[in-house]
Amino acid sequence: MWSALLVTVALAGLPGPHDDDPVDRTQLRLRTASAPRCKAPLTHPVQVRDTPHLHRANPGRSWGTPWLVELIEAAARQVRYRHPDADPLFVGDLSHKWGGPMYGHRQHRDGRDADIGLYSADRRQPEHGFERVWPSQLDEETTWALLDALLSSGRIKAILLDQGLINRLVTWLRETETLSEAEIAEIFPRPGAPRLWERSGIVRGARNHADHLHVQVTCTQPES
Repeated sequence: MWSALLVTVALAGLPGPHDDDPVDRTQLRLRTASAPRCKAPLTHPVQVRDTPHLHRANPGRSWGTPWLVELIEAAARQVRYRHPDADPLFVGDLSHKWGGPMYGHRQHRDGRDADIGLYSADRRQPEHGFERVWPSQLDEETTWALLDALLSSGRIKAILLDQGLINRLVTWLRETETLSEAEIAEIFPRPGAPRLWERSGIVRGARNHADHLHVQVTCTQPES
C-alpha cells in the first residue's frame, strides 16, 4: 500500500528500545506477537506507563491489551525521536482494568480502543484534558509523525478524527509531497465510502473528534 513508509517490526522475543537506548527510533520495534481475539473480554490487561514521552489522563482508565499498549508507548517514543521538542503524548481513556462498559464511551470495553491528544501549533499536546484543535491550529507535521507510526505498525483497524482536521492534514500531505494521491486515497477514504467497516489501516472522519484521535487496533476472529 505505502511500502516506502513502512517501518521495521521486530519479531517476538527480540529486544525493543527502552527510554535510554541509543537506537534509531524511526524504526518502530514491537515485540507482542499476536493480536487479541475480536469481541473477547480483556483477560490480560496491561497499563499504559507514564514515561518521558507520554503521560496518562487517568491511570484507572488506562488499561488495554498488550497489542494496543505496546503500540502507544512505541509510537510516543518515535514521535519524540523525530521531534525532540514535541510535548509528551497525552493519552486519555483506554479501558478499565478488566474491561466492560466505561461511562462516556460506546466502545473502550475490551482494551482495543484509546483516545489520544492532538498536536496543535509548536508541537503542543494538552496537559490535563483534551482541548479542541481547529484546522488552522493543527501541527500537521507532528500529527502525521504520530499517525505514520501508528499506521505503519500494521496493527490499526481505524483511527477516527474530525473531518475538518483530516482535510487540513491531507492538504499538507499533498503540498509537501509526503504521500502520493494513491496513498492518500488508501489511508484517508472519502466520506461516505462504501463498506468502510471492512477496511483496516484507515483514518476516517467522525463527529466529536476535534480534540482527540480515537485509535482502535485490529483483532483476530475466533476459529469456527
